[in-house]
Amino acid sequence: MQFLRDIIFGGSFLPHGYCYLWTPGLVALHVVSDTLIAISYFSIPIALVHLIRKRKDVPFSWIFLLFGGFIVACGGTHLMEVWTIWFSSYWLAGIIKAVTACLSVVTAVTVVQVMPRALALPGTRWLVELNQKLTVEVEQRTLAKSGLRRLTEELELRVAERTAELSATNRSLRESEERYRTLVDYAPEAIVVLDMDQRKFTDMNKNSERLFGMSRAELLQVGPVEVSPPFQPDGRSSKEAAMAEIEKCLSDETPRFEWMHLNSEGKQIPCEISLVRLPSSGRNLLRASLVDISARKRAEEEIRALNSELENRVRERTGQLEAANRDLESFSYSVSHDLRAPLRHVDGFSRILLEEFGSQIPYEALRHLEQIRESTLHMGCLIDDLLNLARVGRKPLKIRSVNLNDIVLETITRVEADLHGQIVDWRVAPLSPVECDGGLIRQVFLNLLSNALKFSRLNEKSIVEIGEMLMEGAPVIFVRDYGVGFDPRQADSMFQVFQRFHSDDEFEGTGVGLAIVQRIIQKHGGSIWAESEPRKGATFYFSIGREMSSGTRKPGTMESLTEKSR
Repeated sequence: MQFLRDIIFGGSFLPHGYCYLWTPGLVALHVVSDTLIAISYFSIPIALVHLIRKRKDVPFSWIFLLFGGFIVACGGTHLMEVWTIWFSSYWLAGIIKAVTACLSVVTAVTVVQVMPRALALPGTRWLVELNQKLTVEVEQRTLAKSGLRRLTEELELRVAERTAELSATNRSLRESEERYRTLVDYAPEAIVVLDMDQRKFTDMNKNSERLFGMSRAELLQVGPVEVSPPFQPDGRSSKEAAMAEIEKCLSDETPRFEWMHLNSEGKQIPCEISLVRLPSSGRNLLRASLVDISARKRAEEEIRALNSELENRVRERTGQLEAANRDLESFSYSVSHDLRAPLRHVDGFSRILLEEFGSQIPYEALRHLEQIRESTLHMGCLIDDLLNLARVGRKPLKIRSVNLNDIVLETITRVEADLHGQIVDWRVAPLSPVECDGGLIRQVFLNLLSNALKFSRLNEKSIVEIGEMLMEGAPVIFVRDYGVGFDPRQADSMFQVFQRFHSDDEFEGTGVGLAIVQRIIQKHGGSIWAESEPRKGATFYFSIGREMSSGTRKPGTMESLTEKSR
């Protein structure tokens, strides 16, 4: 105990205060300085311990504890400096300094050993750069997460939209299937689906059950051969004929044909069938539409019988009409021929009276004789026209390719001989060559041009146009004048025999010329019509070889070929 007391309290040694002569200022300076150093030394290890506890990732954390012990020992020496001012515990101070010395040596040696490893640790600049890289990486990852989040949201939205589309598609498919089933079940024809691999029906509508007189279950057990007779009406085997039509369908054709079927009672049912190949994965499916044509067949038989009866009637009526026409033409020819003799006598004796007894005959009688001669001349012209009309009906056509331009020029030259001073402006456009009887068509142009000149002779200068236009894709020839014209309401009756719209005092004529023209055009299979207005001239249109519909007549354009004026 005395030993410990001597160590702690110093025994017989004098405290340091005596060295300082107990000078208050000097004592206070040492006490305060050493106390603050001791407190500072004691606080540093506390901070180091706190750092190690909070930062367990700090390298060489144990050396901080070693530094802490060394610093605590140093603090203890300074604290002993304060203690020895009053107490002479120099042994204790020496022991504490010895401990401090040991800790200092150990710490110094340890620091020297750890120094290479510590120097190998990254510096703060590297840590800053690493921290920046980490920051950039964190930002990139944050952006990536944000983008991933957006993609996830978009994907979820697309999935939702696709799900909605699929739902709508499924609903549409169900509705489509329901519509298809409704259409098939309530279709007016019988519809069956044939599996070519099994040669049996796989589906059908209600009309199929009614057509064959079999239930759905019964039809599913059979194929087309079982509901057909052994042979078809044309003599072909039903099995071979069916396979031939099915092969066409399998070759992507859509055959449509007539077929004889049998119902459950053995009754034959004529049908019209159309085959279509159905899309199916790995299966050969055909859809057949069957229409019962029994009523149509009966109607066709009735129509054939009626047509045969009608053809017989038409032949009989045609023969009667041809005989009547022949009789009428023969009668017209005979009458016109037999009338020539008395007309010649009347004209001859009238001329004799005028030549031999003209001076003895009173003036009134001479006037009557002149009227008789004019009437005989008119009657002669009428007989000639009737003979021409009858000749047109009897004369067979001599069809050949004819240049109408030559015929028109020849006809113009012929009618110019009888102009008697009439001034005519001929406006002729080129005409296409046609297959016709040239002599009869020349008569057509002669009659039409003569009429055009006759009914326009009151004009100071007569204008006659001849040209061609297209109607319904076919050429139509026209002859136009600018004469007196006629009432359009009379257009349909002007081609009748002896039909005249003017008196002999106005314009001469027999009323047969246009009838001859119509007969010639009709004999060529064409048509003729006229358009006019009073005092604005008339236009006659005619086609050769194709009858034109009056409802499609349109005005055409005329390209001038030549203009010949007199």
